[in-house]
Amino acid sequence: ILAEIGELRREVEGELMEAQNSLDADARADGEARSTHGDKWRAQPAATAAKPYWDRISQYRSALQKAGDSDQGVLQRLAAQEGAFGALTAEAAAAQMPRLQAPLLVTGPEDPAAVVAGLRRSLEALQNLANERGGMEEALKELKNRDNVLPRLMATPGGPQQDALFKEELKKYDPLIADVDKNLAAQESLLAATGAANATFRALFDVNGWRAGCEAAAAGVRETVRQYRELLDHCSEGLRFYLGMSEVVRKMKQEAADFAFTRQVQREELLADLERRAAQEDADKLAARLAAAGIRSGVPPPPPA
Repeated sequence: ILAEIGELRREVEGELMEAQNSLDADARADGEARSTHGDKWRAQPAATAAKPYWDRISQYRSALQKAGDSDQGVLQRLAAQEGAFGALTAEAAAAQMPRLQAPLLVTGPEDPAAVVAGLRRSLEALQNLANERGGMEEALKELKNRDNVLPRLMATPGGPQQDALFKEELKKYDPLIADVDKNLAAQESLLAATGAANATFRALFDVNGWRAGCEAAAAGVRETVRQYRELLDHCSEGLRFYLGMSEVVRKMKQEAADFAFTRQVQREELLADLERRAAQEDADKLAARLAAAGIRSGVPPPPPA
């Protein structure tokens, strides 16, 4: 974006200079004509005729000056933040995060390594129990799919005999129920042990302080991202400004060139008219002198044409 802005700015400044050159050329030609012909030169002075164009050039240059000052501010901020912006990667952000560390000085009876190992064993045991329940679920599905009591149910009279049949059939699920109960009991015990181990771990490794450190580091990254996006918005806004300025200056440059061309045509016409008038005046003077000479010598004047 900055490279494109720089190219657009150079184009705009070049087109402004071309427009100014057209007006300057008209002003020089107008000045030479006035110097040569004096009061006979009736064309509108260049300073008056070109004033709207000079006003627009001045307005555009003022806007470019302000934009240039803003560009410099953006460039300075980018230079100041180059290192921080260059570090806006997932890896760099992760590297800024604090790490959980064992205390340098252990004041209690707990061994940090043993606490971590115990907590890890508890978590692995909980995962194993969860895996076991997955197997139990599959075994239950398989047993249910194989279990077809409909023939026996159809052959059994209704009432108490069917209730007895259902109770008998459900006994097939008792081993699975017992395994699930055993698994849940073990899980409950493990959850209690894991909770205690986790509490010890959090206190020993200062997990709350670690989280606060992570939040502080993340806040710094978020602030850098905010500044990056802010500068990106400034650059995008600057690009839109120069695109719009390029369009209006290009149009004004063409208008200034057309103005100068029209003025040149008018000068040529006015100059031709002055030359015709001068020639007519010279002819009239010559005719007057000849007429006066003819009268003095007694020769009648020629008849009018």
